[in-house]
Amino acid sequence: MINEASNSAYPTDPAMLSKGLTKREYMAAIALAATNSQSTVQERAEEATALADALLKALHSR
Repeated sequence: MINEASNSAYPTDPAMLSKGLTKREYMAAIALAATNSQSTVQERAEEATALADALLKALHSR
């Protein structure tokens, strides 16, 4: 799962494959909007990361 989660979200050029956000980072950024704004920054980051990891796991378990 780690290797797949670290692939670039939007690779467009083979020379750029190591640039940009990973799928995990992209999903966590989107999930951040769904976290409780009253929580601490650390709690929100951990929740967003957990949501991203759960989504990646669900997508790759099919």
